Amino acid sequence: KSEEYEAHHFIILRMPDRLPDRGGDRIHTEQVAIFLGDGFVITFQEKPGDVFDPVRARLRNPLGQMRRREADYLCYALIDALIDAYFPVIEALGDQLEALEDDLVYDTAPVEMPQIHALKRELMSVRGAVAPMRDVVATLQREEVQRFSDNTRLYLRDVQDHIVQLIETGQTYREVAMGLTDLLL
Repeated sequence: KSEEYEAHHFIILRMPDRLPDRGGDRIHTEQVAIFLGDGFVITFQEKPGDVFDPVRARLRNPLGQMRRREADYLCYALIDALIDAYFPVIEALGDQLEALEDDLVYDTAPVEMPQIHALKRELMSVRGAVAPMRDVVATLQREEVQRFSDNTRLYLRDVQDHIVQLIETGQTYREVAMGLTDLLL
């Protein structure tokens, strides 16, 4: 969600909570709200713990670029960190698919249909969290109100590319999972 108000811009995104493991743990996401105004960024999240440590580290560096930039750049950096946190999640799902494929093809361990379906559900869960963010970031890039400078909009384009990459990788993995289902049958 992205809404422009007179004094601020309100953004809601989904942040991955933790990595899945082979034990079948589900991927969880939590809502993060970001308020961007002239000279300030405020974030709210559901629980303690987040993916923003790299941004905090950059802020602590007194000579870093982050301290010389405006609030819109900090907002971009938070969005970028949030999106980048999905790469290890999608990579872990890919690793699980690869392991299942090896087990199935080389007959090294029994593979059951529920394992494959669980991975497909997780991939759909990631897609359900990531796909709407594509529209949010696209909206931020083209908003008529100039909360984001032209320079920061260039960085948002990079975030948009990362979102597309996540969606495409997830779709590829989903096709692999469907192929595993066919192979198992």
